[in-house]
Amino acid sequence: MRGLGRVVLLVLLVPFLALPDGEEDPRWHDTWIARRGRDGTFQPMLGEPIAGSASVPDGIALPREGPNGKRDDLLVFFLDFLRIRGVAPGGLSQVRSADGGKNWSTRRPLVLKGKRDGLACLDPSLVLLPDGRIRLYYAAAEGDPSKPSGAGPPEAGSTSEPEEVHSAVSTDGENFEVEEGVRIAAPGVRDPAVVRILRGEWWMFLSRRDETVLARSRDGLRFFLEPAWVCAEGNSPGAIGDGAGGVLLFVSAEDGIREIPVDPDGRMGPSKLVLALSTGDVSDPSPVRLSNGDDLLVYKQTPRLSVVGRNKWRRRKRR
Repeated sequence: MRGLGRVVLLVLLVPFLALPDGEEDPRWHDTWIARRGRDGTFQPMLGEPIAGSASVPDGIALPREGPNGKRDDLLVFFLDFLRIRGVAPGGLSQVRSADGGKNWSTRRPLVLKGKRDGLACLDPSLVLLPDGRIRLYYAAAEGDPSKPSGAGPPEAGSTSEPEEVHSAVSTDGENFEVEEGVRIAAPGVRDPAVVRILRGEWWMFLSRRDETVLARSRDGLRFFLEPAWVCAEGNSPGAIGDGAGGVLLFVSAEDGIREIPVDPDGRMGPSKLVLALSTGDVSDPSPVRLSNGDDLLVYKQTPRLSVVGRNKWRRRKRR
């Protein structure tokens, strides 16, 4: 009923909303989860989001029991706009599920030890390291993402345009130690989606304007852009290994979320729409695979209301 009540409230409030044209209030951003069906597309698992006022999510399924949790526990991290003013430091929170995504914990803030004051941590991406630790990649920007700019798209608000991706590691999935240095620095890059392919190489997909670009690394710490590799299908990527040495790339497109196979040499196959627009715009896909082979998709959904900002900023990255 909570999900239905929120829809009813939203409909009632539409005539009274007075957001500037082209803006979105990130408190309307919700994190949802979907399961892949036999036809290859994804359908929402629940009738409501797993976290409200939760933007740019990323998820991971634990492959084995350890300090971070039990096998197949799901961890979803997101930029928390519900309690971001009280989160210290970083503005990131998480929810967990121990039953394959049917039930979820209350949100808990992440702690990033060693993060420089005034630095916002955006667009989380999670990778499980061979020693069982979790590495968190994130786009770093100056400012406070909880304060809107008052003009233009949300990403041009009170944070600077990200140009660097940083990382932190954790043994329990809640307390992270920031790693020294910068994973990659390039103008306008954001939305890192990191995956380690079978031959040991690390791939980082990134948004750059309306497109997705690729950076590679041998150690997961120093990434270098592939200048000739561009995916024009969409941005805000998510990625997961395909089990054969390549990657399944997911991007946010005009008609929903699309899936694109990428072989070990970086060649892209045809794209397929796997999650269409329905009651809201969908973006920021994060694919997750359970040990039984089930494919899940964590993603962001926002209201499909022109008064909220479905205009020329539609395909640009939204927090």
